[in-house]
Amino acid sequence: MKRLFLAGLLLAYGGSALADPTAVKSTHYQIGYESGDINTVGGSDSRVNAVDGSITLPLAGYLGASVSAFYDHYSMAANFASLGSGLALASSLPQCTVIDKGLSAGLFVRDPSVGRISAGYGAGQAMSHCESTFLISGTAKLDTKNYSAGAQYYLSRFTIGVSWNQTRFNAFDRFNSDSLTGSWYPTNILRVDLATYGQDLKNTYSLGVEFQPKFFGNSSGLWASYTRRHQTVTDNIIMVGIRYYFGRRVDLLTRDREYR
Repeated sequence: MKRLFLAGLLLAYGGSALADPTAVKSTHYQIGYESGDINTVGGSDSRVNAVDGSITLPLAGYLGASVSAFYDHYSMAANFASLGSGLALASSLPQCTVIDKGLSAGLFVRDPSVGRISAGYGAGQAMSHCESTFLISGTAKLDTKNYSAGAQYYLSRFTIGVSWNQTRFNAFDRFNSDSLTGSWYPTNILRVDLATYGQDLKNTYSLGVEFQPKFFGNSSGLWASYTRRHQTVTDNIIMVGIRYYFGRRVDLLTRDREYR
């Protein structure tokens, strides 16, 4: 039902919003690096390093498109339960390396004064570089397909967002997640995010900040987040990262609502 509702909004809004090229002011490129620790309560720490990049471009009227890719390197402790998307390992050495990578694309309609509605598709692959195998595939490799839909509503300095995501491992095994996010811009170059997730894993909460310092000339952004995830075990995840933006130099609030 949620999927049909979001799809209906996308089609209805898109059909009446193809007059002016305002979904994306101009093509926007960004690349980022992030690193962090995953602490399992009563267990050992794991570490992740990742790079990602995305392109957002205008198509017609209020219609835009995005393409993104990521490459994550996990150094996982022996008792690490999963990568956070149901990618559980059957067993693990004292330290196990897993590579997770993917590519996704999406379409969205947006009015910068109202909000944004989006839908996307992605494909990914996780590879275990140790003796461990994935529970679902029974091998050291696990291919995934991802489907997503979301909506955001813009207020003066607040953004409210909802999203749905489904990861399919094969014809039978699926992982679903829904999220509710609230974002506040105390200034045009600072955003504070608070999110809650209702997943198959349940009970996940996140607090994050992104800051676009003026001394970078609006060319880069710094961000950090804290996530607490309850599943078979409880994980505390701290991440920090930096993003570099190509093209026009604008403040963070403008970038979020008119460029990416």
